[in-house]
Amino acid sequence: MTGNGPERIDLAVVGSGAAGLFAAIHAGLAAADAGRHLRIVAFDGARKLGAKILVAGGGRCNVTHWKVDERDYAGGTPPAIRKVLRRWDVDRTVGFFAERGVEMKREETGKLFPVTDRAQTVLDALLQAARDAGVELRHPCRVLAVVHEADGFALATDHGAVHARRVILCCGGRALPKSGSDGAGEALARALGHSITSHVVPALLMKFHKAKIEGQSSVSAWGTGSPFREFIHCDDLAAAIVHCFLHYEKPEHINLGTGQEVSIRELTELIKEVVEFKGTI
Repeated sequence: MTGNGPERIDLAVVGSGAAGLFAAIHAGLAAADAGRHLRIVAFDGARKLGAKILVAGGGRCNVTHWKVDERDYAGGTPPAIRKVLRRWDVDRTVGFFAERGVEMKREETGKLFPVTDRAQTVLDALLQAARDAGVELRHPCRVLAVVHEADGFALATDHGAVHARRVILCCGGRALPKSGSDGAGEALARALGHSITSHVVPALLMKFHKAKIEGQSSVSAWGTGSPFREFIHCDDLAAAIVHCFLHYEKPEHINLGTGQEVSIRELTELIKEVVEFKGTI
């Protein structure tokens, strides 16, 4: 809060985990490439950033896999998934970190880890990349509410009021409450008029995988399978957000999506095939 009202910024990134840091970094880089100076602030309620990064891969952080293709994903058509993967492939991921002094090694499982075997190496690179991109990392500073206004968004934080032209929510779900992923981000999204898709994909993956390794003959799926869901890859979403940030000035909401829906029945059959479960549904 300033003497003349709330602090004003161009972009607020709510959540400074891996997704939030990447979003902030690329927003800063895209703005620089466009010759624009933007004030970007990444908020996080944690005293120490990157808790989930530091526990990934047993504390070593498995950054990616040496080979990623459309067969590793569900929720879209193979051509759509291939298009997304071409925009940010494994080589580009490895190159991003190599440019920041983090070399990767490939293990027998195909997973790529930093040669240091320390997740801290990955986190340090992301934090420095954010600073280099002109991002202000503000923590601990929890965003309590976000309200859409005619000229942007009003944020209430536990350190005062902020007004942002654009907001990116990167709060995560409920994966690790102690790290800050406690579901609060879902409340912010709902308050802005968004709906929260049920965690149907991870739930089905776990169910079929468990049935396969335990030798079960069938898997039970609740409901008729008739509801439809739409999925979008995080990299595709990030690219769309940056595009809107640079080129969209209207106050109305934009609903980003692929426009391709899949029924729960079709999704269930696809996951069964991907997991190679031979039983019945």
